[in-house]
Amino acid sequence: MEVRKRAEDQAASNTGDAVNLCKSIAVVAQADSCLKTVAFAAERSDVCKSISGTKLRDACYLDFALKNKQSAPCEEVSDRWMKQSCLIYTNAPQQQ
Repeated sequence: MEVRKRAEDQAASNTGDAVNLCKSIAVVAQADSCLKTVAFAAERSDVCKSISGTKLRDACYLDFALKNKQSAPCEEVSDRWMKQSCLIYTNAPQQQ
């Protein structure tokens, strides 16, 4: 928990160090959760790509897109249905 808090505190000023702190967490699920926290604290959706679990990585992009009402993060979502929902909820043009 301490590492996650330090990473969150550093996220805005030094995102790279915050990401590295998260990656130092031995339990993958906790490291991934930390990375999602850093992405939002730093307001950088590109941090989501560091999340190793596909479902949490997709959720990170989806949450980011919905929070900011931007469709660009939706393009990074790997699950077809989640990507489609993301694009619909951000009012992005649909590809056929």
